[in-house]
Amino acid sequence: MKIRKNVSELLYDCMKTVKEIEPNKEAVAKYLSDYYGEYVDPNKIIVESYGIDSMDTRIDWNTHLVSIIDYCPVGFTDGPLVD
Repeated sequence: MKIRKNVSELLYDCMKTVKEIEPNKEAVAKYLSDYYGEYVDPNKIIVESYGIDSMDTRIDWNTHLVSIIDYCPVGFTDGPLVD
């Protein structure tokens, strides 16, 4: 699965942050922990479809929003979690 940060930049710049990770909460939490420099609890990760039609044809992603419970949206993936 691919993941990218939720930053207020152009899509072109956001795509520079794409990493390939395993499609599970632990891998998402590690990606976010590395980015933020502090521990992110995998149990607080939510990955859900982004809108009614989550297919982003610009980048060919079935876009899913990544959020941390009691925080905010923090990124996007190109599909759902497997676990």
